[in-house]
Amino acid sequence: MTDFQTLKEGFERSLVDFISRLTVECDADERLISSLAHAVGKGGKRLRPVLLLMCYELVSGKNSLTDDGVLRLALGIELVHSYSLVHDDMQIMDDDPVRRGQPAVHTLYGEDVALLCGDALLNLAVETMTTGIEKSENWQGLIRAAHYIFHSSGIHGMIGGQALDIGATETCTDSFITRMYDGKTCALFRAACVGGAMAGGTDEDTLRIFSNFATAFGMAFQILDDIADLENGVDEDKITFVSRFGVEEGRRAAAEYARDAIVALTALGDRANGLREISYSILHIC
Repeated sequence: MTDFQTLKEGFERSLVDFISRLTVECDADERLISSLAHAVGKGGKRLRPVLLLMCYELVSGKNSLTDDGVLRLALGIELVHSYSLVHDDMQIMDDDPVRRGQPAVHTLYGEDVALLCGDALLNLAVETMTTGIEKSENWQGLIRAAHYIFHSSGIHGMIGGQALDIGATETCTDSFITRMYDGKTCALFRAACVGGAMAGGTDEDTLRIFSNFATAFGMAFQILDDIADLENGVDEDKITFVSRFGVEEGRRAAAEYARDAIVALTALGDRANGLREISYSILHIC
């Protein structure tokens, strides 16, 4: 299986090529095209597309970087993630002027362009994932994966979790916070891992392994992200696991979820070493 860094570099090349072609071939408003390029530009971890590629390779034994249909799935999930960040940063949502050390899209281009930028990225995700899919020998796996990704990123997953997030109050229950995290963060990690495995072709038991891994990974990731925000003075008034239980309990819970993610991979043996390495690196497992 291809290692994380090689997959990330390969994906970055595909993303740069995608944006370059979009810039040249699309005759839409220049500000809109510029905002799209800015939204998906440098600085992203590219975790979700790389996880998708890695899970595809794990079950199929094939090179994901030479499969146009699978690369399109990876591009699509990164576009979905990027659109969600553009909308999240807007003043009507989280009101964050900076993203990845750069001005957020709405800061540079205004709220109106940012709204359209997010809409356009979501539409591009659908178009990108489905282009040429009927010509692929693996069209059934690709369609199944695309459906799962969009189901997970919609009202049943990411958007549903974001709705809980903006409605959270001091009186919300602990289970509410868990459900909020599961939707707004874990769902897209599940989309990546399960979607990649679906494209690669595998059984339901193995899909459940990827789902369990992604859920635990996402919970740990979100709690650690909330700790970082709190320590950097960002979103101090938001209702989070950390605001409810404190930093130390957050670190303990994140470590437990991280260990759960590793344990979930046990049945996959050495084939899952790449996923373990990502978990150790991103989730700071000791």
